[in-house]
Amino acid sequence: MENIKFATPQGEIRFGSQYMITKIEGLNEGGVSWQEYTYIDTDGAEYDNGLYEPRTLTVTGYIRANDRNALHSSRAGLTRIINGKNKGILHYKTGGRQYFTEAIPELPEFGSPSQNFMPFVIYFKLYKFYWKEESGNTRDIWKREDKIKSNFSFPLVMTVRTNESVLFNGGDVPAPVIIKIYGGLTSAVSTLNIDTGITVTNKTTGEYLELEYDISENEVITIDTDKAAVVSSLNGNILHKMTEQSTFFKLQCGENIIEVTNHSNTQAVAIAEFYNLLVGV
Repeated sequence: MENIKFATPQGEIRFGSQYMITKIEGLNEGGVSWQEYTYIDTDGAEYDNGLYEPRTLTVTGYIRANDRNALHSSRAGLTRIINGKNKGILHYKTGGRQYFTEAIPELPEFGSPSQNFMPFVIYFKLYKFYWKEESGNTRDIWKREDKIKSNFSFPLVMTVRTNESVLFNGGDVPAPVIIKIYGGLTSAVSTLNIDTGITVTNKTTGEYLELEYDISENEVITIDTDKAAVVSSLNGNILHKMTEQSTFFKLQCGENIIEVTNHSNTQAVAIAEFYNLLVGV
């Protein structure tokens, strides 16, 4: 069974018993724009840089109410949220699978009421094109793992500290990633070669993002490779601390070995968050 919900900061519309759906079109459709190159004295053309265009999802259904007053009240409630200007998140569920995407709806088109029913059509512009799996992915990158057990033998390893993790992108295309680095206590001794900065490396592709910035205790640094943003909870935008060679990389399809190196004396943990991006659902 298919189900849709549209959520905005102003409220949400759940399609179901009150707003019934009869048809959903455009879930897996869309166009691609190509950059065209033509040359003198050369037949045809060359095409490069194909990009998906925003696609349109059409929801057809009807309002069901107990009487005419409730019918018009429900129509007003639908138009209040889907007013043609509200950006929001469109959630789509089919069977046990759940997805979402960013959307801007046009104003609903209403048909003539019949008894206590009123038909409608709503067009959602899916301006980011891709569907994302609702569950998402969260992985520890930099962490301390307690190795103490009730039964142990020598040599004894109390804790192991790791600073890399394998992130598996199960989507159809490379996916942006959010990396959050949390500053902890300051260590008395540093065994690293240099004294400052943080480096996040995709060891699978060789791309990296480097900050000439030391994290402090109780500070959180958020790196968003989709929005090309680096934000400190203490100092705000620190994008200017990136080195020129840095890139806001994406996770390639399949396995990605991500390493976070903290060159300062402050202990830290790092967590990666990302969604699998799907062309169709």
